[in-house]
Amino acid sequence: MTTHKAEKAEKLAAEAAFVSKEQMDAFLQCGTLWMKGTEDIVKTCVSLTQDAVEKNTEAVKCLMGCKTLNELTETQTKLVQESFDDLMANATKLSEMSVRLATNSFEPINAQFSKTLKKAADRTAA
Repeated sequence: MTTHKAEKAEKLAAEAAFVSKEQMDAFLQCGTLWMKGTEDIVKTCVSLTQDAVEKNTEAVKCLMGCKTLNELTETQTKLVQESFDDLMANATKLSEMSVRLATNSFEPINAQFSKTLKKAADRTAA
């Protein structure tokens, strides 16, 4: 009887070690996906910043080229609208990237958690 208990304990320890390894692998995958996604967001932010600097430089040139107050007002109104449109588009883009990052990077953990719950449910049912 003691041998049977020892074998059972050894089997449970081996299963626990395997599950721990799978969980660690899931966390490592999560971290890798998170870092890659974060890198993509940072690259996008840098690109958006560069675009904004270029557009602002052009805007100053346009404003400096205005000959009348009316032309200045029209140009400024147009530039403000374009700037607002860019802001909304960029905010939407970054928001979508952030949601995708969170969803994709936590998928390995969700899958591992589901797998562990299924094993526990199967074991309880048996």
